[in-house]
Amino acid sequence: MSLITCPNCQAQYKVGLDTLGEEGRMVKCAQCQNDWMARPLVPDIAEENIVDPIPEPMDEVEENQLDAGFEAHFDKSSELADKKLKHSNVVAGPGLDDDVEVDAATIAKQRREMAKRHSLLNRNMPKARFKRGLRAVGAVILALMVISGVAFRENIVRAFPDMAGIYSSVGLGVNVFGLEFSAVQTLISLKNGMEVMDISAAIGSVSSRQVTVPQIIVTLLDGDGNSLYEWSVTARAAIMLPGEVIEMKTQLTSPPAQTKTVRLTFEGAK
Repeated sequence: MSLITCPNCQAQYKVGLDTLGEEGRMVKCAQCQNDWMARPLVPDIAEENIVDPIPEPMDEVEENQLDAGFEAHFDKSSELADKKLKHSNVVAGPGLDDDVEVDAATIAKQRREMAKRHSLLNRNMPKARFKRGLRAVGAVILALMVISGVAFRENIVRAFPDMAGIYSSVGLGVNVFGLEFSAVQTLISLKNGMEVMDISAAIGSVSSRQVTVPQIIVTLLDGDGNSLYEWSVTARAAIMLPGEVIEMKTQLTSPPAQTKTVRLTFEGAK
């Protein structure tokens, strides 16, 4: 047997002397597909005294048989290497005998480096750069849309009232009127032997611009939140300036006995 080494990838193979012949022959590495002139190693002869003879050509059948042998043993060794890689850093290598050892860590490192080079090459391709830029622009546009949707939600709901439900579902209240109720008070008293409910509240403008004051809807609710009675009230001012506050008052004679709470809203509110 003679040990031959691929000059390109350093893969080693044990080959019979009768296969190579005394003068050597051209062989192909099953691992890197490199072709080189393989010669038998003779321990007693110094390397500098070896003369490169011209190998005799072999017929096609012999050539195919030798190549097939290399590939078959390489496949077998690769399969064994994959199985042993989980348990050891040294596995059976690609040779005609299974006792030739190859460093599995080196093979794994070469695979990682190759994958890294391919990934870097793909990232530097014009098409990949274009896709990355397109994704970045899309992310910026989406962020601007979200910010605008939150900042200008009152204007959006004013133009599209059905959007108010969507904002409410995500916890974003929308005050399309720019007005708020505060200091709501309810008082029940007897006048001429009848119960009278007096309701008062302050209406404040929280808008940065002049707003129109719509009709005020007063609703009496029972303990379960069901509407018992409802009526409308006209505010004392039709238009309010930013920061302005006005008072609202109304009363109802003989309110329903089941009344528990009073709800104030503006007409058109959803």
